[in-house]
Amino acid sequence: MDEDEIDRISNMKMAITACRNQKVAYQEIKPQDVARLKLELKFQLHCTGKSRKQTEAFLDAAKRYEQPRMEALADIYSKAMDFTHTLQLSSADNSAIADIFKHFPDTYADLSKERDNLLNNVARILVLGETGAGKTTFINLLLGDHFLPCSLLSNTHTICELHYCSTGHYRAVFHAADGTFEQIEASSEDGVAKDTLKKDLEKKIEDPKGYKKIQIFGPFEILKSGVVIVDSPGVGESEEMNAMVLDYVCTAAAFIYVIDITNAGGVQERMKALISHICRKVLDTMEEMPGVETTLFICNKWDEVQQRDKHEVLTDTTRKIQELWKGCQESQVIPFSTREAQLIQDRGCVSPKFSRVFDRLKELIPASQVMSTYKAMRFLQKYLEGGESIISTHLRYCRLNAEERKRKTEEANVRLNELLTNMETFFEDQITMLDKAVEDVSKELRIHLLDTKIKEHVCRFSITELPKENTWEKAAVEVRIKVYEHLRETIAQWEATGKITEAVLEKIKGDMNRSFPRFQAELDNLKRGLAGKPVKLGENISLDEEGTDILPQFVKNIFHKKFDRLVLYAPLLPFVFVTVVGRLPYVGIRRLQHTFHVYGMEKEFEKARGNTEALTSVAELYAAKVFTNITEKLGVHEIVKTDMQILYDLLNTQQQRMKAQIEVDKNFVNLLPEETKTVENVLKLCEPISAEFQIITYMVEHFCMLYFPSRNVLDPNAISVEVTCICSGLLADIKTGTMAESVTGHRRTVCIRRPTQKVEPCEIRRYKKILAAYCDGDLVNFAQLKGFWIPDPKECRVYQVFEPLKYSLREHLRSRRGDPDFIRNLHNHSLSLIRAVVRGLEYLHYRKESCVHFDLSLDSVAVDMRGEIKLNNICLVRPVHIRLRSNDGKLNVIKYVHLAPNLLDGKCITRCDADVGEVSLVSSASYGTREDMYSVGIIMWEMWRGEEFAGECGTIEVKNNQDQETGSNIQNLTEQLSDKLRSMAPKRADFFNDNVEPLLPGTWWTTMSNCLNMWKNLSAMSWLKDWHGVVDYPLVTIASIPSKDYQCEHL
Repeated sequence: MDEDEIDRISNMKMAITACRNQKVAYQEIKPQDVARLKLELKFQLHCTGKSRKQTEAFLDAAKRYEQPRMEALADIYSKAMDFTHTLQLSSADNSAIADIFKHFPDTYADLSKERDNLLNNVARILVLGETGAGKTTFINLLLGDHFLPCSLLSNTHTICELHYCSTGHYRAVFHAADGTFEQIEASSEDGVAKDTLKKDLEKKIEDPKGYKKIQIFGPFEILKSGVVIVDSPGVGESEEMNAMVLDYVCTAAAFIYVIDITNAGGVQERMKALISHICRKVLDTMEEMPGVETTLFICNKWDEVQQRDKHEVLTDTTRKIQELWKGCQESQVIPFSTREAQLIQDRGCVSPKFSRVFDRLKELIPASQVMSTYKAMRFLQKYLEGGESIISTHLRYCRLNAEERKRKTEEANVRLNELLTNMETFFEDQITMLDKAVEDVSKELRIHLLDTKIKEHVCRFSITELPKENTWEKAAVEVRIKVYEHLRETIAQWEATGKITEAVLEKIKGDMNRSFPRFQAELDNLKRGLAGKPVKLGENISLDEEGTDILPQFVKNIFHKKFDRLVLYAPLLPFVFVTVVGRLPYVGIRRLQHTFHVYGMEKEFEKARGNTEALTSVAELYAAKVFTNITEKLGVHEIVKTDMQILYDLLNTQQQRMKAQIEVDKNFVNLLPEETKTVENVLKLCEPISAEFQIITYMVEHFCMLYFPSRNVLDPNAISVEVTCICSGLLADIKTGTMAESVTGHRRTVCIRRPTQKVEPCEIRRYKKILAAYCDGDLVNFAQLKGFWIPDPKECRVYQVFEPLKYSLREHLRSRRGDPDFIRNLHNHSLSLIRAVVRGLEYLHYRKESCVHFDLSLDSVAVDMRGEIKLNNICLVRPVHIRLRSNDGKLNVIKYVHLAPNLLDGKCITRCDADVGEVSLVSSASYGTREDMYSVGIIMWEMWRGEEFAGECGTIEVKNNQDQETGSNIQNLTEQLSDKLRSMAPKRADFFNDNVEPLLPGTWWTTMSNCLNMWKNLSAMSWLKDWHGVVDYPLVTIASIPSKDYQCEHL
């Protein structure tokens, strides 16, 4: 028996029958009435097993999910605040720093506010509603406590914030308008003190002097995760109250509007006023428009609506809400009874409709917290980028002479003036287009109203609509009212089609989407040019194009927005017409109320009294005259323009903001002071500041990569790693694993590449290029990438998830030793394998900018299930940082023999850090393409020998905690490395038997020798060219083999 069936019970007989059929005990219920029995049915059938604690469990999960991200960003904010405070102390003596604070006033306070929000994990739930709608009772339900007196805020103009208190005490803080505050407190264990606090609250709130804001702290479980419930007396009380409420509307995780469903007829006007205020707030401040998805409408007192009227009442209320709050879904309008929900909650359970509220909050609160973190990150990025750009401009200008400075300034002014002209032309065109649209809309509306069918419809009277008054003067008023109502409905229906107005909106939105990013990109590129930075190409991005995918999917599912590319005004665009819908008829009628004439139809009216047909004729005749009078005097053009005023305001606001931004940049360029200090002093002052800006910027980018990863990053919980190791190298180990399909949930086998080194903030931009290279679908002979995996951002590692791989190339060769065909065609099989390796390198070296493989060996190259070679490592050309793993104080040098000798030359080692289990070498030598080819030579040598480098003596002892400042330690370690590796280098004797009969075919020998002799600088392309057309080759004596003993370049 579902809830609707229970609600349809209308008498005691039906209620008792239902209780018996459902085996619900009812005999002990006192008093025994229909409402109590229906409540008992709901409780027993739909509420048992649904405790408040279980329903709130998602809040703890949301906190655990988001808190590490917020704390990580808060740490960066702390560094940015310390740096900003230092800048403020120096701003008086440094014109560059002064310019930063001209562009970013109150930065320190803004940073502090954002950090506090991050640390408090804040997600605000704003509750609005009229007096008597049951708003306070609903808040008590959310709190799970009868803490707020039902009269709270019913006759005041005070915002009330409810926060969590971890001490278990209740505390109220009353903030006065002058900045002072009062505080009262009570223990949660002391019931008397708690009741006293409630009474004090009521007295304080009723105090005539009033308060600006009240904060209440208590041990409310729903607030434990950072949720803050904001109670408001409603919009429209006063301009000051409007401003305070709207501040919360634009930042709320969820915005709940409590409606008295028994008095929902006025919801349209009240909602219209609220939405109008919101749109104006967004226009004036350019804050984020609250998403339609963040809203809940609670239709309270549902239990007081007659069963026969429920469907019609709910349908009508939902329709009215949807007309105004465009995009609102039926699921966001919840019929509710606070009385029922409270009674069920008092018994330790949660009512079904209250569960629906929690289900919606379950989506909105985590998504809002993620968005709060993201916005905080973007705010910090904007400050860091702007500050660093200003400093860089000063650094560049200080190096210019007077003539060069003048030329640069003139060039910048020309570009800024061109941009200003283009921008003003754009807005002039938009205003012209909007004026024409007003004309078109006015013309269409007038044509619509003059239609004969429309006139007949408006002037037609049913029997129930005929005037009831006995005098013509009063009867004429009734007729006019009906004409106004019919006309209002007709215009509303016409406007609801929205064909013309929607076309206007789409045109403006499309033009803005195309033009504003271009204006902004031109401005940004000008600033980059002034700062001496490379100009970004291709920045003319349309808002309709796909932006970043850094937000988690569940957030995008809720907000349906592209956040990174959207400029500030964009969120307003889908809502600009929200106040227009349904308003035109009311504006028009108000203008007409003083323009009517009472026509002399007293005689006709007197004759028609008592005759329905005659009275209908008189009413319709008079209605036709009223209709003609209205349509002749109706200022359609003025009305339409008034209704479209928000679009004019939108264009004007954007024009003024863009113009102000350009003027600020012009002033910055033109007022750059002639430096009185020497270039050396300016550099000494500004270069450390620029470096610090860059360091914190790298930290933000590092945070973004780990905590707001790209769409290629897989769900952390979808991956599991097994113990089987496929490949092992210096930079990473590859192990088998499984991944859950996003749709079916079935698990499939994958391989996980786990990097051995963490991603450092200073390396973030290089690493992002590496990740981008992994995503290249055209990579040759590389393992197919399924995505990236970040199991724990605190590890600072990004794992690669590959297609299934079988084993390493070394294991592949070992597994084929027993295959007669493989042994018989060993040379050709070997050539096929090594050629596949070099083909992969050739693409990497020449198609990807500055990319190399690094760590190329038989142990790091993989083979897939089909026996095909799969490379799996990508690096950029760079100085080498090698971590050598030791075991029990011994270092196995054999594992590093595939590294080129110049990398381990003692003269190139700039730092050596030894710790338990690991030695870290930093070399000034760069690893490039020829070092990859050296590793190819080692692989060729090992493949031909059929064995790996051997030698029990291939180990050295490593002292733990060596002093990195001691040069002798560095020299000693590097000398040992060189000696050990030199002793294992390939020699001519390895390729000839005692009878001096060559064991290698010539091409193999030549290419391998050229790889190992790095001074020949053999490339992957040259290697492939040497082997071009070679399909098979015999073992024959090769004259090109050196006659004297040959040894490769010393390691």
